[in-house]
Amino acid sequence: MELQTENRIYKRNPLLCGAVRVGLLMRAKHLVQATKKSETAKKEILYRLPGVFSMRLRAGKEEVRLIKEADELRIMKKTEKSVILLSINFEDNAELGDVMFHETTMPRALSEGRVHFDGAPKYMGVILRVDHEGDKCVLSNDKYAELYGESK
Repeated sequence: MELQTENRIYKRNPLLCGAVRVGLLMRAKHLVQATKKSETAKKEILYRLPGVFSMRLRAGKEEVRLIKEADELRIMKKTEKSVILLSINFEDNAELGDVMFHETTMPRALSEGRVHFDGAPKYMGVILRVDHEGDKCVLSNDKYAELYGESK
């Protein structure tokens, strides 16, 4: 008895791709906002990352790229080119939604294995600290205490 397999090719759902793209943009804007509002985040970016630093947030086939400019991050345009030194990959869309809507933290998602990164661990540590500073700036005291178990 032979086992027959059938390969199926599924088309990409444009609504799902758009939602994933919006989620990645929101996460990138959160990092950009953290570097604009927090002096601690600015110092982390300026002193801990190399002079030319770019990173990528990826979920599925969608991606958003960020680049360091002095002591801030900004979203790269499609026409810009740079060597990607850090790539953060969200394994599933549910985890992207949890991180985007502040239901979980990036370190918790990393420890669960639902987010992976390619690049130097020291760069990932800097981005995690910047993300934490962004949460301090953006979230209310109650939401921050719920996420991190401590007050600002």
